Amino acid sequence: MPEPITIFFAYARADQALRDELDKHLAFLRRGNLIKGWYDGDISAGEDYQQAIHQNLHTADIILLLISPDFIASDYCYDVEMKKAMARHEAGEAVVIPVILRPCLWEDTPFGLLQALPKDARPIIFWPHRDQGFHDAAMSIREKVTKLYAQRNPPPFTRNFRGEVDIRPDSQTETKSLFDPATLIDKRPKLVMGAGVVIGILLLIVVGTLIRSVFSERVDPVAGSAITDEPEGGSIVDDTPPTLTPPFSPTATPTIPDTTTPTSLPTATPTIPNSSTPIPDLPTATSIPPTPTPQPAPTSRPETITDANDSPMVLIPAGPFEMGSEDGADDEKPVHTVTLDDYYIDRYEVTNAQYAACVDDSLCELPSNTASYTRDSYYNNSEFSDYPVIYVGWNQATTYCEWRGARLPTEAEWEKAARGTDGRTYPWGEQTPNEQLLNFLSNVGDTTLVGSYPDGVSPYGVHDMAGNVWEWVADWYGGDYYSSSPETNPIGPTSGSSRVVRGGGWYNSGHNVRAAIRHRNDPPESSNFIGFRCARSP
Repeated sequence: MPEPITIFFAYARADQALRDELDKHLAFLRRGNLIKGWYDGDISAGEDYQQAIHQNLHTADIILLLISPDFIASDYCYDVEMKKAMARHEAGEAVVIPVILRPCLWEDTPFGLLQALPKDARPIIFWPHRDQGFHDAAMSIREKVTKLYAQRNPPPFTRNFRGEVDIRPDSQTETKSLFDPATLIDKRPKLVMGAGVVIGILLLIVVGTLIRSVFSERVDPVAGSAITDEPEGGSIVDDTPPTLTPPFSPTATPTIPDTTTPTSLPTATPTIPNSSTPIPDLPTATSIPPTPTPQPAPTSRPETITDANDSPMVLIPAGPFEMGSEDGADDEKPVHTVTLDDYYIDRYEVTNAQYAACVDDSLCELPSNTASYTRDSYYNNSEFSDYPVIYVGWNQATTYCEWRGARLPTEAEWEKAARGTDGRTYPWGEQTPNEQLLNFLSNVGDTTLVGSYPDGVSPYGVHDMAGNVWEWVADWYGGDYYSSSPETNPIGPTSGSSRVVRGGGWYNSGHNVRAAIRHRNDPPESSNFIGFRCARSP
């Protein structure tokens, strides 16, 4: 039976309610038998209190330090539980994860150098919705749990034709050779039977070959050609999923002028992953050797187009840019050069009215909630037709873009469109964010009309790339993906559990609306602070 990962909650009594909330957000791991949590509330009547804590603290795989002023002030939490936890962490016996519940001076503590949760160590109570903060922490805990669980519970081995042994690299089972006398005695009946089967098969092959040689000399008297072994009714089955095309007549679709000179060389187009199919390695169309430094072919394309569904799009020219930030979280590092082909991206976030057209066409699903944070009527309200659509999951966003004949941008495409090629921190440059540049820090308290901040546009004239709503992109999330990301047209990890969202939302601080900031969310989930925009290749 697979063994779950054990988790110990170290917390102050004053934070009991917050501990219970975090425990609820970890329930999906518990239901899947991936974890077994423990805290002092599990001590039964008559049980030795100190011994129970000592035993569970010294056997836990993961120790969650729930940090608050009360935790730091508690002699028992700080001097006993925390110090024992750190000793086990440093010895490699357990993993210690600080979870910042309430603001306090924790950076200079023994655990101050550890990666704290939630994202950017923002205290749980500072998130506009606590569920969002707990969800972020739970997702990171899940990543650690799944890694430890896989190490503890490797997949069952299969028998090897060379011997009945465990062939796992870490196996301690002694390998029995087939040349061991005892083994030969045990297996002799099987070997005799096997030899008889082999001889029978060889006889069938010989007879079949003779018959085939006789019949192969017959000639079709009509066609005058040898009879062939053409399979009957054979066909090639194409398992490629159908591509959604926009339900517009040719006259309703804007004509996009393209003066590009045709070329026989293949152009590399980013392949966008979907929520269920891993991304295969892309085959090369020709045997042309790669050049050390990609040099995009010069193009002459319109700088702006109007795509289907009246969606204005902006051309992002081909070429390199610097992706990531050394001033951000670990998943933004290292800064690396990425070269992209040219592409178009929506000038604005997809609006309620635009998304509704796909719903009316019976291809897109209604948003999971038709309200917004402060408005009871939002999606179906004409007053907010040109506000960003929200409560749309990754799969719904993908469906909408495909309906338009477009796709979600890759994470690299999104970041280049947001910051250009000069490595700026924000779409508008280095100026400290303020309410004239973007919708952030709850200065409005909800979404705003798309394009409301012309002073905050990116170098390419793309609006709302900082604040308003986070935006789904195509990539699976990988915390260490940048360390091995391809130099040209990266498309993210081949699989994962969550998708990347970019740009920050209407409630975020200035640090969390930087062009390089990365966040993640489960594909089916939706919220009042996540929207999206589309992209397409020329």
